[in-house]
Amino acid sequence: MKPNIAIFLILILFSCSSRTQQKDSVSIRPLVVETNPYLNKYAGGYTVELKGLSVSEIDDYAEVYVLGSGGQAKWMMIKNSSNGEAIVKSEQTGIWMATETTISITAGKGAESSTENFVLKDGKFINIETDTNIPLAKLQYRYLKLMVKSK
Repeated sequence: MKPNIAIFLILILFSCSSRTQQKDSVSIRPLVVETNPYLNKYAGGYTVELKGLSVSEIDDYAEVYVLGSGGQAKWMMIKNSSNGEAIVKSEQTGIWMATETTISITAGKGAESSTENFVLKDGKFINIETDTNIPLAKLQYRYLKLMVKSK
């Protein structure tokens, strides 16, 4: 199986899993629910691209965000093995928010959490700010590429 196909299948599985968890948790939420139309609009599976290259083109790894329509987020680092299998090497859950032109993703817990902020520019969500130690000059080349649209 090709690495991109394996990544695509993992994204679909996590997207379906997120929807199932969301349905189960809806019954315990209050009746008044604030809806954000941009969560539905931008929900899906994204790879992180660097200067037009995915991380997998650089070193057999793919960095992936799965953003659920209910505001749940999952970050994963996926290794593409030599036999075409995709192996999740690291993952963190979190939340995300969106406006018409921005996506903000927080993954991890407590001191381990990090937030990335992306702004829509020329049809791409480009990283404009992060609370990690990545120099700002490098962030301008980091953007989200939609792989799977959530339904």
